[in-house]
Amino acid sequence: MNEDIDKITKSCRTCQEFQPTQTRQPLIPTEIPPRPWHTIATDLFYLDNTEYLLVSDYYSKYPFVRKIPKGQSNSKTIIAILKQIFSEQGIPEVVRSDNGPHYSSKDYREFGNEYGFQIVTSSPHYPRSNGYIESQVKTVKAILAKAKKTETDPNIALLCLRFHTDRQYVTITSRTTHEKET
Repeated sequence: MNEDIDKITKSCRTCQEFQPTQTRQPLIPTEIPPRPWHTIATDLFYLDNTEYLLVSDYYSKYPFVRKIPKGQSNSKTIIAILKQIFSEQGIPEVVRSDNGPHYSSKDYREFGNEYGFQIVTSSPHYPRSNGYIESQVKTVKAILAKAKKTETDPNIALLCLRFHTDRQYVTITSRTTHEKET
């Protein structure tokens, strides 16, 4: 009987018209990049009425967190912050993000062309398909919230995350983050 219902539903134009358009897409695993800072991910998040930009390296899992000045959440601000990070870390080959307005603007595309990195966006209908950065956002939010609650310097809390990330890498490869770059 269920098969008959499925057949009728699939052949019914009205039924198809009212089907949910946002079907859950599977997470597509991303290959581990060949070296640090080859592929990075970036996303925006809010915590306690403050907006942040998170940039994280797919290879080392090393996070960079920057506050977005109030009222300046736009492509130009994101680009300025990324330029500052790139001046310290180098220009990646691939930058992954969602399809939010900050990352789909003409200015952002021109920035990618000028700096020579490939822009890869997650599905417009399912931004969570970039599970890596979503997981990083969750972790960083928890660390910042704990730091606030315990009145700990958030920079020290993030440094502990970075130290933990580096220790995980050393355990796997017997090389430090610094050694990865050489």
